[in-house]
Parts: sequence; structure tokens; C-alpha cells
Amino acid sequence: MKKLLFIVSALILSACNTTSPTPSPSPSPSPTGVTVSATDLALIQTGSTLATGAVLNFAVSQPSSRTQLANQIYASASALYQISGGNPLTPAALTNLLNSYSVNGAAQYTQYVTAIDALYSTYYAEYVTGGSSNVQNFAAIVNALAEGAETAASAYSTIPPTSTP
Repeated sequence: MKKLLFIVSALILSACNTTSPTPSPSPSPSPTGVTVSATDLALIQTGSTLATGAVLNFAVSQPSSRTQLANQIYASASALYQISGGNPLTPAALTNLLNSYSVNGAAQYTQYVTAIDALYSTYYAEYVTGGSSNVQNFAAIVNALAEGAETAASAYSTIPPTSTP
């Protein structure tokens, strides 16, 4: 199961890196006025959906465990919507926020957080650090992550849908 999740994550990240400029090794400020593209947002949302779906469909075998995990993911997606109106978070702070929604420290939830953090980190260096549009970019990226996670989790979650901002 871990190999499958790794493969899906690698495919997602490679797709993200082939269609957008590769971030520099150290985070450098994005130029003033650079806004995250619609293509990148679509890739982020798709990557989030695929990574979340991979965890839910392949890393969990018991339906009750899948529902519990989907509910945790759904709750974390709601939190992402709520923070999208605030100041940008570093990748580590985003990881801490997502981890706060883990119940019983499920390994599968950790796999979800790792995949979401990898997507966020890829675009953080390019669009969120510095520049005048970093707050708007942060909101757009985090909302795309949340929409993707919600889409995948909605098939198994017992939590009613959240209206997107």
C-alpha cells in the first residue's frame, strides 16, 4: 500500500513539476504581481484529489476505518477553507494544522498529510513566499487543496458538504 501511495504521489509531483517552473532549491520570493495560474490550481486540486483518494481507496481495508479517515480528512479540508482568508502558513505550519485533525495517529492519515504537504511545498516556494500577491496565492492554493481532499473524501464521509468560499 505504501508503494502505491508513493507512486501516486511521485506521479502527481512530477506532473506538477513538468507543467510549472521548477521551484529553486531555496525558497525565493516570487516576483511582485505573479499570480498562481489556473493550470497550476487545477493540478493542485487534481493532485489533492488523487492523493486523498489513493489513501482512502488503497491504504484502508475496513469500511468503518475508511469512513473515520474520510471524516478526519473532511474536517481538515474545512479547516483549510477557514485559514485561507488569513496570512500564509509555512509548509511546516500547514502540516501541524493538518496533523491536529488526526484521531489515534492513524498511519493512513499521516500518508494523506504527507501528500498534501508535498503539493503545498512545491507551490509555496514559487507563489507564496514574497511578492505582493502571496496572500491571494495562499488562499487559492489552500482552497484547491481543500477542494481536492473534499472531493475524494465525500464518497466515504458522513460529514455534510462544506460550502466553498
